[in-house]
Order: sequence, then structure tokens, then C-alpha cells
Amino acid sequence: MELTKLALLYALLSAYCLAGCLMEHFTLFYAWTLTTTSQDLARIQTATGKRAMCIYVVPKILVTLLPAYLLFSSDALFISRGSSWTSLVFLGVSWASSFLVQVRLQLRIQESKGTDRVALERLVRTTWVRTLAMVGHCAVVGYGVYAA
Repeated sequence: MELTKLALLYALLSAYCLAGCLMEHFTLFYAWTLTTTSQDLARIQTATGKRAMCIYVVPKILVTLLPAYLLFSSDALFISRGSSWTSLVFLGVSWASSFLVQVRLQLRIQESKGTDRVALERLVRTTWVRTLAMVGHCAVVGYGVYAA
């Protein structure tokens, strides 16, 4: 596949992941705060969590692995090395925030069967780190594709 086509596909996949992140932050987690009973929160969290894995997490894994693979295995980069590294730093911050904060909070909410509203409020407050990191990643990829 031509590098320009690969760059365009990567930029589109990055934008898709940003949209997924924004949807999760502004819609999904916010909707969880609107539930009135712990049973509703537990039911909605379980149903939406499984869907988010396929719709958002799997594509984000691809967005992370592709530039890492290209940086370490090839000279055939579709954006500059600097943009690739910067992009990976933003993705690293996003993944770190996910695993160190958001996933733990989601597990706390799940284990409490929806009764831990403090964890839910903290989840909504702290997901900004991940969201801003994905905005940074997408901006770097957009610039990298434009400049290439």
C-alpha cells in the first residue's frame, strides 16, 4: 500500500478514535451520572462497557501499534519520526490514564454494583487527561500527514 494511502487511513483511524474518546467522555460517562438507581447504573455500565471495547478500544490498539511497528521496523514512515514519537507519547499518556485511573474507577463502580457514586464522579472528572491526550495525538497526526 502506498504511504500516502496508509497515512490517510491512519489519520482517519486516529480521528475515529478521537471521536470515540469524545463520545465516551461527553456522552457515555455523563449518562451514567444521570442514572437514579444503582441497579440502572450497573446494568448500563455493563452493557456499554462491552460495546466500547469493540468500538473504541480495539481501534485504539491499532492506532498505537502501527506507528510503533513502523518506527522500530522500517524506514517507511508515513509521517516524520518526530511526529510519530510525539504521537506515541500522547497515546502513552492516554493509555496510562486509562489503566491507572479510569479502568480502576470503572471496576470500583462495577464491584459496588453501581452504588459508588464518588468513583463515578471521579471518573467523569479525571477522564479529561485521556481526552486531551487523544486530541493531542490527533492534532500531531493531522499535522504530520499534512506536512508529509
